[in-house]
Amino acid sequence: VEVQYQTVPVYEGEIPVKPATEQYSYVFKGWNPEIVPATAAVTYTAKFDSLINVYRVTFKNGDEIVQESDLKYDAMPSCAIVPVKPATEKYTYAFKGWTPEIESVTGNAVYQALFDSTIATFKVTFISHLGNILEVQTVNYGEAAIPPKDEASDGRYFVGWSRSIDNVTENMIVIALTDNIAMLSSSSVAESSSSVEESSSSIGSSSSQEENV
Repeated sequence: VEVQYQTVPVYEGEIPVKPATEQYSYVFKGWNPEIVPATAAVTYTAKFDSLINVYRVTFKNGDEIVQESDLKYDAMPSCAIVPVKPATEKYTYAFKGWTPEIESVTGNAVYQALFDSTIATFKVTFISHLGNILEVQTVNYGEAAIPPKDEASDGRYFVGWSRSIDNVTENMIVIALTDNIAMLSSSSVAESSSSVEESSSSIGSSSSQEENV
């Protein structure tokens, strides 16, 4: 721009802009050197104030926002709240960290909570037909317990357990079931056979006596 001697130069163009970086944004603040009445050729260079950039950092647990904050470039994010994931019938959960790995701020970021899962376990208590504890097993959710051997006695036969143990989803008490029908039937057959034999003997004796007469 050409100006007359001792005239103050006036800039009539658009406000100068300096492109932002990841770390800084810039705001025009004036000219260097300070503008004064012209006495010789001079070059004025735009001056800028630098403002450190601020970014949004969000911590989430699934779809839920746990914490959200605006942090300056290069700050290290942290979350003051420990996320919780409700237990299900099958699993309990323990917070283990964030994904992706937390790094110093260089832009907007979203971190998602991570959890370790532990399968639920239940106690299955086996009771004999006499009321004694045969065994207590710890069984994972949805798995089958392994039944112990029940030594039935007192003329009884083991026929099974009081409830299914194929799909364990709760603490259980399982009682051995017995049946003495088979043994009683065998005894009845033996007694009947003895009676028949005795009757046959009696009939044979009577026939002999009649022949002798």
